Amino acid sequence: MNNREQVVEAYERLGGNVSAAARELGLARSTVYHHLAAAGIQIDKPIAEGRINERDIDKMPLPKKGQIARYILTSAQNNTKVNAKVWESLVVLANHYEALIFVGTFTYNMNRYGQLSVKRGTQKEKQSELWYDPDVVVHLYDNRIELAPGLHWCGEMNILPTAIDPLCGFETYTGTASGIFPHAKFAMRSVPSGSKYESAKMNYTTGCVTQRNYVAKKSGLRAEHHHGYGGLVVEVDHYGNWWVRQLNATDDGEIHDLTIMVKDGKVVENERVEAISWGDVHVARLDPLVNAAAWDEGGMLDALKPKYQFIHDIMLGIVTNHWESQNPHERFRRYCKGGQWSSLSAEIRGAVDFLKRIKRNWCETIVVDSNHDRPWIERWLRETDGRNDPRNVVLWLKLQLALYEEIQKCPDHRDFNILAYALKMEGLPDKHAEFLKRDASFPITKAKIECGMHGHLGPNGARGNASNLRRLGRKANIGHTHDAGIWDGLYVAGISCTKDLGYNEGPSSWSHSHIVTYTNGKRAIVTMRDNRWRA
Repeated sequence: MNNREQVVEAYERLGGNVSAAARELGLARSTVYHHLAAAGIQIDKPIAEGRINERDIDKMPLPKKGQIARYILTSAQNNTKVNAKVWESLVVLANHYEALIFVGTFTYNMNRYGQLSVKRGTQKEKQSELWYDPDVVVHLYDNRIELAPGLHWCGEMNILPTAIDPLCGFETYTGTASGIFPHAKFAMRSVPSGSKYESAKMNYTTGCVTQRNYVAKKSGLRAEHHHGYGGLVVEVDHYGNWWVRQLNATDDGEIHDLTIMVKDGKVVENERVEAISWGDVHVARLDPLVNAAAWDEGGMLDALKPKYQFIHDIMLGIVTNHWESQNPHERFRRYCKGGQWSSLSAEIRGAVDFLKRIKRNWCETIVVDSNHDRPWIERWLRETDGRNDPRNVVLWLKLQLALYEEIQKCPDHRDFNILAYALKMEGLPDKHAEFLKRDASFPITKAKIECGMHGHLGPNGARGNASNLRRLGRKANIGHTHDAGIWDGLYVAGISCTKDLGYNEGPSSWSHSHIVTYTNGKRAIVTMRDNRWRA
């Protein structure tokens, strides 16, 4: 076989991919083009064209007064059958909600990998036509559409399903509007878009309804692992307010959305959820609207009836804040404001009142060991001379004595939680809440989702953040960053406090977002708007 015949054979075997043929044969692409032209093979190239204006954006009408518009958004891969159970559940849920279904498409070229470039036994038959499962074709919508003011469906986007971070680079793509992008995995990012008092911009991916269909190479196998069945549900009221939640499905099609479960083609209502991981509380600056929507009678807690509720950063740590302890202006500002701003006892009493208020007999309250809580109090006792703080010196002495006595009793143990001791000293009843010890683990559901981490501690002594904690190899729910998001198996809650904590300045990506974990181990992030957590 001469060189020209080798080029033609490789080109045809690799599905007409010139670049792949050039790589396999170790030739320049121009050389491959030359041999193909000499062999009489015409390479089709796209006709030159362009676009002067940006793509048009369609708009969905707002619902009539008192009504709610709902959309279910998902995605589908080319030349791949749907997961029939997942698709059935989404259709059943859409009928239950009277929701429209939009399916965005993405392409993945399986033909580019020849027999010699994949694992034995994984070679797939080449296909020459682009097609999508007939079940979803009627729902395909590959255009940009404004679902509500400030929320765009970016159906025009075609992102490779093997992308590790599919939302990377889209921070400004929709301007200040939030964006929903069709993709095979679930991801979510909070993006600063203006003043810290404005709502943060949110970008989402949808998950998909088509089966796992990847090349058995590194990027394909990694994408297969993070492949997410399901979609998103969007609710819009007549004012244009909107809410987005993940519809994360199991392989056999079970989908939960708040108190609704869809399984085997049936809708089951009034289902309890497994847990709510609330956004960081910081009770001294608790947002009154969030406070009412979450914990008032009939609020989110009573509606979802979780078995567990996880509290992150119950304290703001106004007195124990080591960042401001050397700032005489801030110390004087706290002194002038009085109350909990200058009295640790007052802030602790506020935390006690909060824990009493949110107590439910059917729900366990778990206080996660968080950096504003025990660590800050211990640092305050370790580094501050209480004699210079008349307003707090008595409490400082009491806590010092308790800590020293505990060390004397168990010098090898570090399990004493000084925050729990202080709260009980100020009147918190026993067994009102469980306080996790440092480095404690609290896995929930059969999926063993770790809920015992706050997020301030990273691997091997590093500071914690979503980037390093997403690599733990296990699913986890955390708080700490105040930036709600989904990073592979890591879900991050936002805040329950106000968006102005005194120390944060400039544009903010903080949001009033909470993690809901369902009994089957799937999760969703619920973001509040004003005093509402759903439409």
